[in-house]
Amino acid sequence: MSADEKPEVVNEDKEQKEDEEGEWEEFEAPVPPDGGWGWVVMISSFLVMVIVDGVCYTYSVFFSELLDYFEAGRSKTALVGALVPACYLLVGKATSQLVTRFISSHGQLVTSQLVTSEHIRRPYQS
Repeated sequence: MSADEKPEVVNEDKEQKEDEEGEWEEFEAPVPPDGGWGWVVMISSFLVMVIVDGVCYTYSVFFSELLDYFEAGRSKTALVGALVPACYLLVGKATSQLVTRFISSHGQLVTSQLVTSEHIRRPYQS
């Protein structure tokens, strides 16, 4: 690095960048359009998909127990495990369009909280 070169300085709000003529100009770092909540949404969506797919695709772990409990044939018992992901995939598009059209963002938030609290409360119900 020669004496007339300036090191690139990176601050939280402002950065310096060398333009085509070799001049250093200061500019502000761009602000994310979502206010920085994009990562929270992405991680939350990932965790939801892990849980949903975990429920759908761990059916084989319980398959032998379900065979013994219901005393049904292998094909009838396997059909139940195949219908769960099929229903998720078949009704997902229509459900998302209906929710987007008929329920406001506030309503979606309240509905999701009610459903979550019901799922948490349900196992402890006698």
